[in-house]
Amino acid sequence: MSVISIFRELRENSGMNLVSLAHLTGVSVALLSDLERGKGRAEDRVLTKLAEVYGVPVEALAEGCPVPAGLQELLARPGVRIPECHVLRLCRLEFRGGQSLSADDWARLSAQLVLDD
Repeated sequence: MSVISIFRELRENSGMNLVSLAHLTGVSVALLSDLERGKGRAEDRVLTKLAEVYGVPVEALAEGCPVPAGLQELLARPGVRIPECHVLRLCRLEFRGGQSLSADDWARLSAQLVLDD
């Protein structure tokens, strides 16, 4: 998955349009649109703002690491705090069964990472 599709996927999964995302991040609608279409490059400050809004590590955006929908849902839950290093590790997991994991499944995997550290 490309970084371009990650920007769009995260925004759509969060239920935001470009205008509301621009308002939350302070990044112009034009720049956000360009990023989603691959017509621009995100500066570090933009990546940081987007990562904060989506609750994902900056590295996940910078590396083009997809954030699965179930994990996004888990990160959006009030009170859920998963270290960025664990979120990045979870994003890199590859599941061969082709099944989407629920937020609860991701919570169990995250707990296992904490135990394994």
